[in-house]
Amino acid sequence: MKITYKRILSQGIYFALCGVLLIGNIDTFATTPTRLKPRVIATTDGELDDRSSMVRFLMYASDYDIVGIVQVNGVQKSGHSSEKWIEALIDKYDQCLPNLRIHNPDYPSKDYLLSVLKVGNENSADLGKAPPLIADNEGAQLIIKLLTDDDPRPVHILSWGGANTQANALWQIKTKYPDKWPAAAAKARLYCIWYQDGGGLWIQKNLPEIKMYASCVTVDVNSSTYKNNDDSWRYVWDYMSVDYYWKNRLSQNPKTIQTIMDKPWLADNIKVGHGPLAAAYSQEYTSEGDSPSFMPLVDNGLQQDADYTLGGWGGRPISFSGLANIFVDGGDDNAGKTDYHYTFYRWLPAVQNDWAARADWCVADDYSKANHQPVAKVKGDLVRNVNPGQTVTLDASESNDPDGNTLSYKWWQYFEVDNATTKLTINNNTSMDNASFVVPDELNKQLHVMLEVTDNGIPVLTRYQRIIFNISNEVAGLPVYASTDVSIYPNPVIDELKISINNYSSIDCNMCLYDCQGVMILNQKLTERENVMNLRSIPKGIYFITINNIFSGGGNKENCKKIAKLIYFI
Repeated sequence: MKITYKRILSQGIYFALCGVLLIGNIDTFATTPTRLKPRVIATTDGELDDRSSMVRFLMYASDYDIVGIVQVNGVQKSGHSSEKWIEALIDKYDQCLPNLRIHNPDYPSKDYLLSVLKVGNENSADLGKAPPLIADNEGAQLIIKLLTDDDPRPVHILSWGGANTQANALWQIKTKYPDKWPAAAAKARLYCIWYQDGGGLWIQKNLPEIKMYASCVTVDVNSSTYKNNDDSWRYVWDYMSVDYYWKNRLSQNPKTIQTIMDKPWLADNIKVGHGPLAAAYSQEYTSEGDSPSFMPLVDNGLQQDADYTLGGWGGRPISFSGLANIFVDGGDDNAGKTDYHYTFYRWLPAVQNDWAARADWCVADDYSKANHQPVAKVKGDLVRNVNPGQTVTLDASESNDPDGNTLSYKWWQYFEVDNATTKLTINNNTSMDNASFVVPDELNKQLHVMLEVTDNGIPVLTRYQRIIFNISNEVAGLPVYASTDVSIYPNPVIDELKISINNYSSIDCNMCLYDCQGVMILNQKLTERENVMNLRSIPKGIYFITINNIFSGGGNKENCKKIAKLIYFI
């Protein structure tokens, strides 16, 4: 049986486990659990747009754990590590660091960033060479170290240039450390900006266990060569973000979007008067073909780092038919037409304003001198079971703003992500606490409703929260509980995980364990208050548990409860 991440979120208890389990606080998805920072390795070929992307990447270094910056080759030529351009940008970042930490204390130090800066394969002669044949390098060794360590968090590997260093590292793990391969493969998340050498296609064909978003790639399971395309972020984020600036080509961005990518906006909001890092931006207008790759990792409330297919600032990948772990660009609906560029540019006003605020942080020596992101918070559960015909009221009254700014609200259906066919009418969709919709008659379907909260500061900033509605009439009004009904221990676990079920006179539960690819690897009936899961045969990795149908009272279905808890293993 196979189950998707989004489906797991909609069912029962869901956990992330690793071979040595370190269980954090028990929270529900419904109460906005404390976010674990995603780990990220940026691999870059040092071309002009990479250098612009690196400026933005460093301004967001508080939002993710930068565990590696690896310099590689790319589609055009050998790498540029000898120019020390990244070291120069990190030095300018360090000059801004005291101010940045006033606004968010999580920015890493210069010394730390330099410690994770490595050189991978920069030889352009290796662009078409099979990854097992290229020479080992310190960049590959860093990737190997991170994918085989005891930290169960996924490692997001961003390919701004070629992918043969990444492919070589994966091949080394699989052949030299086969016992560590299942867990390492489960942790890897690749976001390829084009296939810029043979590495991406080699991974696609030889390492099917690896999850990889092949953006702007025309995937062909039968082809021995790769082909890129101009969909999605091309002509939106890159050199063609504005008409005529690059080889006289026209952008795919509407004129209103081009305005916030153009030279005057960039000068006023980034390059002039915002410190040395912003001033080092390498182009005169916004041109960053690689930045979409780290947009899913930005802490904006969309939670796209957990699952790229949830959609957001980094695009909306969809699974490629016939290749379960290969994802390609999805097109969003733009006035009734599927538009792959719109999938990206629909978010750019919020993205650019957010970046402008980060640039302000670089020079604002007091918290009150800059704007900060509002907190979007839905009142109630973020995963809910609803019935056809039911009227659902939406409430964001618990949202707030750290600067005391006035907030505006917008509720909308992210129907490209959910699997219902109905396009909802959300009444009073700009109301803080009185928006509503009627659940369509689509049993066993799922709706994604987004809360978008925007402040009135300068610049205006936007944050999001997502509610997932599961349409069912099996148990009318089935609540999703977060309480002490279930205990999971010990922490860490080495071989046996104990599950205690409390507060029920009758117990009839079904527990399922899934790996990160959604494959069920254990199914166990729970009928006792104290239950033991034997994990001795389970490979080290990250897993999800669902527990459904805990009965109370006489055990009738009317008294059925579905527990929904999220436990972090760190």
